[in-house]
Amino acid sequence: MSLRCDVLAVPLANSYKRVNEVKRRQMEAKIYEEDKRVKQLMDAKKDLLFKRNVAAHDAVLRKQEIRDKLGVMKSTQNFKGLKKLTASFGFDLDAEDAANAAATKGVAGGAGGEPMSPAPKSP
Repeated sequence: MSLRCDVLAVPLANSYKRVNEVKRRQMEAKIYEEDKRVKQLMDAKKDLLFKRNVAAHDAVLRKQEIRDKLGVMKSTQNFKGLKKLTASFGFDLDAEDAANAAATKGVAGGAGGEPMSPAPKSP
């Protein structure tokens, strides 16, 4: 009987090794896919941060350019190019002026939400 057990032990040991090898390969494939997904997420995050930094830098440059041009306009007292300046940066002063006029119509001082009261009568 001991001979028979020894004969069966070798194929069983080999089948366990094969099963463990399959499990190991499946685990490696799972780890590889997870690493690939994490790398994609990190690359997307890095790209987003780069785009955000570029956008912030562009905004600072636009603000500085506006400050410079408004400084020139203020020093020369020539505000004729204001609409052109704001239009070049995507602002529409006419639409904003209309919205502000509608919001402040009938409001004292343009803020506070209180209607204008009649002036007191002087004796």
